[in-house]
Amino acid sequence: MKSQLLLQPLILLLSLPSALSATLPRSVEKPLGVGSAKEQNYIIALKTTEKRPWAEIVKSFGQPSQPENVITKTVRIYGLKLTAADALKISKLPFVAGVALDSEIHVPGDKLSELDLDADEAPSEEEEAANHARDLIPSPAIVARANALKVRKDATWAMQRISSGVKVEKNPKGKNTKYTYSYDPKTDTGAGVDVYVVDGGIDMKNSQFGGRAKQIYSFSRTRPQDVKGHGTHVAGIIGSKSFGIAKNVNLISIKVTGASDQWPSLSEILAGYDTAIENHMNRKKDPKFVASIINMSNGGGAGLEPLKALLAKAESEGMHMVAAAGNERRDACFGYPAGFNQEVKSLITVGNIDINDELEVSSNFGKCVDIFAPGTDIISVALPKAPGSKKGMIAMTGTSMSTPMVAGVIAGQVLKHPELRNDPLAMKKHILGMAKSGIHNYNPSKGPDRILFRSN
Repeated sequence: MKSQLLLQPLILLLSLPSALSATLPRSVEKPLGVGSAKEQNYIIALKTTEKRPWAEIVKSFGQPSQPENVITKTVRIYGLKLTAADALKISKLPFVAGVALDSEIHVPGDKLSELDLDADEAPSEEEEAANHARDLIPSPAIVARANALKVRKDATWAMQRISSGVKVEKNPKGKNTKYTYSYDPKTDTGAGVDVYVVDGGIDMKNSQFGGRAKQIYSFSRTRPQDVKGHGTHVAGIIGSKSFGIAKNVNLISIKVTGASDQWPSLSEILAGYDTAIENHMNRKKDPKFVASIINMSNGGGAGLEPLKALLAKAESEGMHMVAAAGNERRDACFGYPAGFNQEVKSLITVGNIDINDELEVSSNFGKCVDIFAPGTDIISVALPKAPGSKKGMIAMTGTSMSTPMVAGVIAGQVLKHPELRNDPLAMKKHILGMAKSGIHNYNPSKGPDRILFRSN
């Protein structure tokens, strides 16, 4: 069900050009209880301790009987017609986890990086580089495992930063895919790990994904494919053949955003998360199941309390979660799901640094940011004939790009450390423990001095 009243848009954390200093459009935020006296569609999430039938609960609200409208299955979230005043009263009840208006969600258009790709070629398949790891990557941890590693010389700067743990020097010839990337082919490719990409869809037929991408949910029945390229770019950072941190993961699309002519409602977005959790719970029964990760390169402002209930459920079921901090140059604690990490403790919120190890000007910051990862001028997979793309590549900037870097590293670590596969809180501590310090002109008020690093 959709409401045409735009109360609280969920803003896709879009890629921003390097020189852009303006913030993204702010959400139209109204406190719960402020609005029309007419009944509207609201979403109510119940606490896990509440076991009464829904009809009995509705009666306890003092509301007339209504047909049961189940929004999600893994957590008890329902739709109900209420006035704004009644919604506020219900939100304060001890057995209610959260209430939000089921508003239509509008998402602004994508913006691209200004990186020049004219001189670049799409990376080829990597080749063995035995006996050269010591010279190429001066990291003690990598030296200790040098014989087990493969080294590529056709990677992006972000891939080099993650695998080396040191600041990257720009390629003197302006080549954007001529950096060095070191990885353990037995674990770092993330083979068998499920990564749920909550975004705008994935170009599943793209050869970069090698048949490993599929879709299990789309709010749109008429246009289930990726039409903007954001989701495909994010998926490419996680697990594409040429640009992926973990190139053998299973990529599972949860399409919750679309083109400018179609918008999901909050209930449809919640249903997408619910589908991911339910699929994970079923997958855990498979003997071949490895682990699940949810990548959330999206977010919004206040009014998303029901989503927090779903993320808490995902945590309890052993799903690893990473969320973009946002690109509004403000405190990340005011954006969600990023700000939910203060309560959903295993959620990893990711900010953006550039090739100079500096905080990207657009990146959100503050105590709700757990770690920073490369997110500026990030090259990944493009939709066919997408504006700004060249040779199947496109460059974007934003915390949307930083987040899948962390998801890719987690995919490898669950294979390297099997004891962490179903323990997202322990995995978060592990990821933060591997991080390197060294943010240029570090300011403690902007967040932790932690840069993503994959220790081998």
